[in-house]
Amino acid sequence: MSRFEEGASALVTGAAGGIGRAIARRLAAENVSMTLTDVDPEGLLDVAREVTHLGGKVVAEVGDITDAAFRARLVERSIQEFGRLDALINNAGIMVSGTPDSITEEAWDRIYGINARAPFFLVQEALPHLIATKGAIVNQSSVLGLVGMVSGASYVSSKAAVVGLTWALAADLAPHGVRVNAVCPGTIDTPMPWTYAEAALGPGHEKEAEEVFVARQLIKRMGTPDEVAAVVVFLASSDASFMTGAAVPVDGGWSAS
Repeated sequence: MSRFEEGASALVTGAAGGIGRAIARRLAAENVSMTLTDVDPEGLLDVAREVTHLGGKVVAEVGDITDAAFRARLVERSIQEFGRLDALINNAGIMVSGTPDSITEEAWDRIYGINARAPFFLVQEALPHLIATKGAIVNQSSVLGLVGMVSGASYVSSKAAVVGLTWALAADLAPHGVRVNAVCPGTIDTPMPWTYAEAALGPGHEKEAEEVFVARQLIKRMGTPDEVAAVVVFLASSDASFMTGAAVPVDGGWSAS
């Protein structure tokens, strides 16, 4: 039995990545129709095919969520196809590292544009439809929105901004029946941490990087995309009907250690 109303639909950004793909699979299992978007056309087509194979109804839109015209088109397409919007899942994000004396304004603006600015304005675009369904918003933050990291000023502060945005939107939207929560993943086995490690350590240091990844978490392993997706879909569903304004760590105990 689905935890979503019959005919429910969701919009998921960053759907071609590991966590986005896992979210799409879990939504398909709940019989939720979905609009998926990403800047990666091949990856997006692949996940759309997988969702369709699982029996899900899906619309795939390639585009950049930092573009206002694309955000408007994305929401409009979702409503045209499915007639309603029950969940907005702001999953897209990037990681850019840099020491305080080396990070550029261009890199800073790019990471804030994708991680913090675009999610807010996508909420703004989707808000009338979410109010109509008394829907849910789930923002993808990070454990690094809760704790600090060396050479992480841009990423850490952008993800902390997502937590603050979640709190503020929860307060604003509760009177309209719209719930807003955030998920704060730890080190998840997707390309992102490995790309960061290679940039920091150089190629050929995967074993050393994995030891660091594992050591900082109480549960001594990396997380899986599906473990994050399970919490995202829970927060979007009726099972979390008394939750709003929460920033939920899915971090193997990193933030508690």
